[in-house]
Amino acid sequence: MLPVTLTGCAEPPDKEINQAQGAIAAARAAGAETFASTEYKAAAEALDKARQAVSQRDYRLALNHALDARERAETAARTAADEKARARAAAEAAWQSAQQALQASKGALDAARDARVTERRLTPFNRAIDQVEHALLSLRSRIDQGDLIAPTEELAAAKAKLDQVRSEIDAAATARSAQKSPASKRR
Repeated sequence: MLPVTLTGCAEPPDKEINQAQGAIAAARAAGAETFASTEYKAAAEALDKARQAVSQRDYRLALNHALDARERAETAARTAADEKARARAAAEAAWQSAQQALQASKGALDAARDARVTERRLTPFNRAIDQVEHALLSLRSRIDQGDLIAPTEELAAAKAKLDQVRSEIDAAATARSAQKSPASKRR
């Protein structure tokens, strides 16, 4: 068995280096640069070390680094797939939450109109809701294109804005109802 090992180390491990390069490319395609950056960087560094060892004619060390690079890249690809799935689930949950807040804000706007809050008073709320709704459409598009991290954070901010607007609309409707009550009692 020793002669095989020695002859295996007498030439550069080109096959293993190519396999490591392929595994790193697959990890990159799986989103490892974003979703498994530590593992991805470690794989790339191991591949660089393999190439350096080849240039120094230390083929045994080059082989070890190439195998390590391939293994790390495969781990990065698996980790990236898992993390990307989690990020997509979080983005979808944030999207649903923001959509519910949008509908609640629109419902509060309708209730305020029913309470006879003036359109002049409701106009800023209506504009705010329209702006957030437009932003939500853009965020949906980004999520559909695979951008999952930043839109999730932006969706949380949009939901908070909608919650604030809904609260302000409710306060305006309550104030209007309080104004109407004394007048109706006098009649």
